Amino acid sequence: YTMLQKFRNMGQVGEQSYWDWLPSASIKWTPTKKMNVRLSYYRSINRPGFYEIVPYQIMGEEYQEKGNPNLKRARIDNVDLRWEWFPSATEQVLAGVFYKYLQDPIEQVFVAADGKLGSGADAYYMPDNLGNAKNYGFEIDVVKYIRHFGIKANYTYTHSTITTTKREYKEGSAEYKTGVTQTRPLVNQAPHTANLSLLYKDTNYGWNAQLAASYTGTKLALVSPFKDADQWDKAMFGLDFSMEKKFPCGVSVFLKANNLLDAKRERYLKTVNQSNLEYEGQRSDKTIVGTYKYGRTFLIGVRVKM
Repeated sequence: YTMLQKFRNMGQVGEQSYWDWLPSASIKWTPTKKMNVRLSYYRSINRPGFYEIVPYQIMGEEYQEKGNPNLKRARIDNVDLRWEWFPSATEQVLAGVFYKYLQDPIEQVFVAADGKLGSGADAYYMPDNLGNAKNYGFEIDVVKYIRHFGIKANYTYTHSTITTTKREYKEGSAEYKTGVTQTRPLVNQAPHTANLSLLYKDTNYGWNAQLAASYTGTKLALVSPFKDADQWDKAMFGLDFSMEKKFPCGVSVFLKANNLLDAKRERYLKTVNQSNLEYEGQRSDKTIVGTYKYGRTFLIGVRVKM
């Protein structure tokens, strides 16, 4: 990248170049014609986004944001064991377990002006690599049709851990000690995610409809430099609907409706500061940082296939 704008202590030209060996191996066993068992290992990488490595800096609504030209790509070793069963051409049952070891996962953190995790007037928000992490769990996916009606369901349990250094306030004092470690989940890694869809498909008459429900469990949203001060997003449940009708002349009409239940996102701290309880909307078991409303959205359209 080449930047025309100058920022203090930041270069205007930069690049990233690296080599990675990405080995993989897999074993497949077929006990019956409709059943498979797969065991695989592979190494993958998660490249930083271009916007993440460009050393920009902007003042956001709540904090200053910066890019990180020193951001490393994450290297991931993956082991998967999966069982597959296909009762018919339109039905499937998949179940599996997985393990991942992540070197230098990319997370959004607060960083002080001296380059250390921190807070204050000179702190800013940027992507960074804080250490290595582990991630394991299991998942199941089911698709079943009865004539034109079908059901699709999946559930994933994920347990992730990473240990990083924090700061901790001394009781009854504004001073804090450094070098305290804390183990936590990875950012945006919800332990429970589930989806359930009711399907209708009639290819003879061109009908296709889906009512989809989704659940995302409580997840870590923002890493704080201080112990027990991370921000979390409350679990969310969503409901969407989509429908399409195709006509023989090549014209189709569609409808999409999102967030039918008007779900809201609540961000909070797991700790409570007694002085905050006097404010409206605060609770005695946690500190509410903010509530975000997205509203319902509807899209109606016509497609023409020439």
